[in-house]
Amino acid sequence: MNNEQNSTIDAVQYNKEKQFANLSLVPCYPLADNLSIGELEETLQPESSPEVNRTVNMSVDITLTDSSQNEHPNFRTELTQNSLEFEPSNSDEPSTSHNEKKRTRKRAMNEDQWSSKKNKLLKNAGQAYEGCHNKNKYPQKVMGPVCSCKMNCGSKFTSSERQDLFDKFYKLSDRERQWMYIIRHTKTENIKRMTLERKNNRTQTIKYFFSLNNVEFLVCKRFFLNTLKVNEQMVYTAIEKFKLDEGITDLRGKHTNRPRKMSSSTESSIEKHISLFPKVESHYTRKSSTRQYLSQDLNISKMYRLYTEWFPQQNYVEVTMATKRQYETIFNTKFNYSFFKPKKDQCSTCFVYEQASP
Repeated sequence: MNNEQNSTIDAVQYNKEKQFANLSLVPCYPLADNLSIGELEETLQPESSPEVNRTVNMSVDITLTDSSQNEHPNFRTELTQNSLEFEPSNSDEPSTSHNEKKRTRKRAMNEDQWSSKKNKLLKNAGQAYEGCHNKNKYPQKVMGPVCSCKMNCGSKFTSSERQDLFDKFYKLSDRERQWMYIIRHTKTENIKRMTLERKNNRTQTIKYFFSLNNVEFLVCKRFFLNTLKVNEQMVYTAIEKFKLDEGITDLRGKHTNRPRKMSSSTESSIEKHISLFPKVESHYTRKSSTRQYLSQDLNISKMYRLYTEWFPQQNYVEVTMATKRQYETIFNTKFNYSFFKPKKDQCSTCFVYEQASP
């Protein structure tokens, strides 16, 4: 009885495979309009065993065009069933939750790790840092000596109290907060006496204070600057910014004169070109990953070479062609594409559907 059931199941399975061979191939996902199958052979060779051996040989001609119907240089891809074995990508492993799709960006910028950012923080914190392009090295800030003025400022604060003021100032580690500290410990007043023969047109004077146990002590300019280890210009800048309506804002490095920055039009041309390439998503892991895959015969160098041939045909006006570094940056940060396929790859049937035209 069991033998008869097994033979019946084998016959049904074989008939289903035979019927499937006569079906027309319809793509599961939309592809480029001009993607066609040059040669498609699918043969079913049943043997005495219930398993059916199937071989798929495909030769695909892929032509990329944009919205203006300008042809892109062709590249030919030979696909066989043996070429469907790929190494997995780290981002293709299923996540713990299937409700959310994992969306990762390869090599995303982390500005906190830039040397310029690190050196800026070290400088604001009074630590040793390196200058632009690591040309100069600057030592750690050290509190200056006590003054010898007639106000006798040194007797108002001990060495440890001065060190506490110094440490408190640099623990702020932010230039805007340090400016606010200076403003809270300075007062601007009009000058009391004005001579006829003046060497400058100064109309105001600055008084400096330090607080200790909620008591303000008037100190001289030199004692104030040496205790905080700052220069006159930092004090003047803080006071001038406080007078402005814009508020105290650190504008260093926030100018718009950046000749090496990639323009938005150049970035758009890169995104448009990359979007022209046929792509397919993961088959078994698509619930937990949105990564899509390009042909295994492609790489960044080939794609950029095609971009340099495609760009002049678009007749862009006042748009600069991107460099290879810029092209690679956009590919890695704006797209979740890969040239490899996951270990849990597509089955042969779905792969044929993907690449076939109706």
